Amino acid sequence: MARTPHAWPRVTRLKRRRLIRPLFAHGGIQSGISIGSVRLLFRTVPRHLTGSPVQVGFAVTRQRTAVRRNAIRRVLREAFRTSPQRAMLCMPSDQALTLMVLCHGNSATTKAMLRADLAQALDILVRRLTA
Repeated sequence: MARTPHAWPRVTRLKRRRLIRPLFAHGGIQSGISIGSVRLLFRTVPRHLTGSPVQVGFAVTRQRTAVRRNAIRRVLREAFRTSPQRAMLCMPSDQALTLMVLCHGNSATTKAMLRADLAQALDILVRRLTA
């Protein structure tokens, strides 16, 4: 299958348990942002642990069927890939950003609402990182 211009490189996927656990640990959360049905958990780590300046993971609550969760996850991934704020997530050469995007909305949440919530949360994240 041919790769699209906005392809998702494997190195940017947040998969390692040792990087994900601290995002959810009570004392380890550096920061969290909640906008609408989207919540961002993020933390900076030494770059040698990730191999990429930014690693992102996506999770959806289990209130829905697997088909609906996967559809929401695809919408969130696409919204993140195509967002202009993604280019602003520049980190110093020795640091990396680990980011977990959580969706906890109800069944009335639409794709447009998810995209808008994620864009707004990413704007706040960029402002916090550059401040």
